[in-house]
Amino acid sequence: ESLQQTSADFVNSILKIFGIQMNNSVDMNTPLNEFGMDSLMSTELRLILEYGFGIKLSVQELRKASINSLKKLFDNNESPTK
Repeated sequence: ESLQQTSADFVNSILKIFGIQMNNSVDMNTPLNEFGMDSLMSTELRLILEYGFGIKLSVQELRKASINSLKKLFDNNESPTK
């Protein structure tokens, strides 16, 4: 059994924070702050990205990010951040 996360797992982790189902029609290029991201959601997302996927972003970067831009970071992330 592989512990490696797929892109779909990654996107699903993000959508779950916002209470969005994977099968819903979602514009993946919409900035996360337009999904109604509050401070608790941004903290949860930052922790998941950093500790679950090795992607470290500031709050400002996260607010401007879209699901697609985060997915590109995930896809290009060969090794976790130090």
